[in-house]
Amino acid sequence: FFRANVFLAVVIFFLCVCVCLNARPFLSTYELDYPLKNNVEMPSSSLIDYAAFTNCPVAVDTSTLPCFSIFSQCPMSYQPRPPLLLGPSVSGPSYLVQPISPSAHAVDGQQTRSSLAPPLQFDPRVQQFLDTVPPPLQWFWKARLSVAAKTPSVSRPKYYDERLLCGFMHFIIHQACGLPVSAQKDCYLYVRVFECGVKGPRTEKVKCSSSPKWEESMYRSVCGEDHYITFVIKRRLGLIVKRVGTLKIYTREIFRRTVWQQWFPLDIPQQQGSQTPAAILLSLTYLSADADAGLTEVPFAVFPQRSGCKMTLFQDAHVRDDCPLPRVPTDTGVYLPRKCWEEMYCAIRDAQNVICIAGWSVWTSLHMLRFRPLGAEGFISLGELLKVKAEQGVLVRILIWDDYTTFPPKSILGRLFPDGLMGTHDEVARAFFASTKVVCDVVPRNSSGFTGAHRYVPGVACRLDLWLGHSAQIMAFTHHQKIVVVDVPSCHSDGRRRIIAYVGGLDLTNGRFDTPEHSLFCGLDTVHKDDFLNGMNPGMDPKYGPREPWHDVHSMVEGPIARDIYNHFRSRWLKQALPHLREAVPPLSAFPGILRDSEDVTNSQAWKIQMFLSVDSKAVDNVPPQYHGVEPGILMAYTHAIRRAQHFVYIENQYFIGSSRSWEDFDDRNFNILCKHQIPLELAMRAVAKIRRGERFAIYIVIPMYPEGLADSRSVEGILAWQFRTVRMMYRHIASAIRRFGPPGALPTDYLNFFCPGKREPGYPVTGLENPTQQLLQYTRRHPIYVHSKLLVVDDEYVLVGSANINQRSMAGNRDTEIAVGAVEDGHTMEESSRPRGQVHGFRLSLWAEHLGRYDPVFETPDSLACVRAVQSMAQANWEAYLAPVPRVLPYGHLMTYPYTVYPEGSVVPTVEVFPDTQGKVRGTVRWGIKLLTT
Repeated sequence: FFRANVFLAVVIFFLCVCVCLNARPFLSTYELDYPLKNNVEMPSSSLIDYAAFTNCPVAVDTSTLPCFSIFSQCPMSYQPRPPLLLGPSVSGPSYLVQPISPSAHAVDGQQTRSSLAPPLQFDPRVQQFLDTVPPPLQWFWKARLSVAAKTPSVSRPKYYDERLLCGFMHFIIHQACGLPVSAQKDCYLYVRVFECGVKGPRTEKVKCSSSPKWEESMYRSVCGEDHYITFVIKRRLGLIVKRVGTLKIYTREIFRRTVWQQWFPLDIPQQQGSQTPAAILLSLTYLSADADAGLTEVPFAVFPQRSGCKMTLFQDAHVRDDCPLPRVPTDTGVYLPRKCWEEMYCAIRDAQNVICIAGWSVWTSLHMLRFRPLGAEGFISLGELLKVKAEQGVLVRILIWDDYTTFPPKSILGRLFPDGLMGTHDEVARAFFASTKVVCDVVPRNSSGFTGAHRYVPGVACRLDLWLGHSAQIMAFTHHQKIVVVDVPSCHSDGRRRIIAYVGGLDLTNGRFDTPEHSLFCGLDTVHKDDFLNGMNPGMDPKYGPREPWHDVHSMVEGPIARDIYNHFRSRWLKQALPHLREAVPPLSAFPGILRDSEDVTNSQAWKIQMFLSVDSKAVDNVPPQYHGVEPGILMAYTHAIRRAQHFVYIENQYFIGSSRSWEDFDDRNFNILCKHQIPLELAMRAVAKIRRGERFAIYIVIPMYPEGLADSRSVEGILAWQFRTVRMMYRHIASAIRRFGPPGALPTDYLNFFCPGKREPGYPVTGLENPTQQLLQYTRRHPIYVHSKLLVVDDEYVLVGSANINQRSMAGNRDTEIAVGAVEDGHTMEESSRPRGQVHGFRLSLWAEHLGRYDPVFETPDSLACVRAVQSMAQANWEAYLAPVPRVLPYGHLMTYPYTVYPEGSVVPTVEVFPDTQGKVRGTVRWGIKLLTT
């Protein structure tokens, strides 16, 4: 008995060795698998779950495998074709399509190898696969494959190719066969996609059958290590949902493949008693983000990149002539900051055809000019100016978000609560324009975010925040776009005019007017009179201050991109306005005094600009079908821009929360934070990729010290808790990469840094104030500068400006409605120069001059370690001055180190327990009932 067992063990060991040796060809298969007569060429099921592909393409005949003989019974809609090889080539890039020579096929049951031919043009069968892609995406794949064919292959370390994935995954779910289900009334099948165990999109429901067909296309962005996708076929009968079959695919299995179509065996639960193996037919496509290194146009975006445009960038609402910023050089001369509200006011005043405004808030009492009048009308308010223009025959249309907590001013509730919870003045604006020629509509955000992800009905969910107390600052979802579209003179001699548009983060409401000096107490009785706001410390006496300093970024665009923005405004109006008002916004072609599309082009100092949206089908009607009713265009723009970054990324944003499924304590059931957009992880992975390649890279992120509201309130501490987890996740990835591949002695803060601006204004304190917080601030003479910007700068080449915050509310598409524009200046791209020095470069240096109080030549190379250390030193000196017991001016502008201490191993702890002059915890606190509304 003992000898028999030993002999059996030896035989089993020998068989295992043989299987491993013979399995290597299967591990090297790079084929498009098509049904051939009575069999399908594909790897064995045990190797689909985990594959390690090599650089040895082999065609394999698996007809002898009994477990796949059942595929001859599957209903095939594809004609038999010879297999196609997609694999790496020593003479060309790995994503070129190459046919297998006849010698590679099985001859008399013998498997043979073949040498790869030189790179050829793309096979017609790839074109046939591309024909199955939705038409809006065909142009991208064709252009991308043609660009990839011209791109030389880059030699990378093995660990980079196999472990770190960063690119797009496009798949088509065709059909299934052999499912253990039968046709029943009110019984449906659908496929749900999970990414790393997190629920993703699903197909439409089809009637139950053993061979259902979907033919649906989806695409997902993948980023990180060991990424996998799970396809789950589910059966729905009434309210009962059961799992039918499951397929799990690691994305590294198709890392080098361009097009891969194959039948995959499904894992069927044993309790269903399936006697016949089931399978699903998928078409999978993966292209690395490196293939897009030369493309400034964002792939998959709904709106194309427009040429012949122009962009003007603004920092803050106004720049004073008597307090100029430090002069910063560019290739076209010294950069000159522009005056946002002054230019916007002049454009509205001089409009002759159309004025369209869409905003989160529009304050009719807003005075956009504070220092000097520019015309005979003097310091006229925005509301009065719009009424004057409407009386002159200009088409004036205003679209404002309807805040559910505000009421008509003359009602009882309106008198008790004049500003509502958010202070948007929406009902005041409605009443102000009620009997005028200005058409103003106040529209609610009927979002699919509650019904789809949170199982609440919108009518109840929009008031959930009322249950959280008076300190809650975020309620339901909003229309968060900030758009102003007007006509201005053109260079044509016939007097016809062109369209320009203002887009960014600056709302036309109270508290937004500020200059780069960001005063606290100065100007309370002059430029800030009757316009006092301090949302970080509510309840202050406007006479004594301090006010809340406000930093924002805005832009003005001209050319074809401005027409895109007008058309988007019109689509929102047609979808959301009251029925009797929906024809009140005609197309631009209806204005005889406005240039045609082909004529409205800027030739001098041209830019390429692209518009992005975060909207759903409840806000507009033109969401393409492949987006399944939700368009996350701004998220796609951020992802594409970060993946293209070569030297540095600079971000200013009101919030920084995301990538929750990568948090250490994330659990999809017990601790499921619905903030799963991947922007923070994309940033961390970009730094990791650079560390692995031995290259320098730097990320600068500027955020407010804490969000608006009381620092110790439920909502603010919740946001700070999610922010802390996001930051900790990023440093963990970067520190791990440094330990494995980084230079000796490198620190995580050499690659990633967080900052917050603040102001200290020494003076004589006012005593005897009733508000204890206000009295304390009179003594300390300090206050955070609130960052409301939504800005991304990449390599001084690409700039993205809009209304979207870095949180799930703005990025999901089915929550807040957002808009952004991404631009690159012709002649100042990475193709012309590795260090672009155009207007984007000048704007970024001007922002740094505002934040750090000076221009330093070291700022020209933000990715250098010298620049990182210089900025860290200045910011740390400012932080120490901010904490000093005796008030004094910060030595280097306003920028301070965010109160996080980062250790070499990647751990993050608060530098101080609570923020100065508050009880709010830097680490934040997770409390019940705020997960949804604070992410």
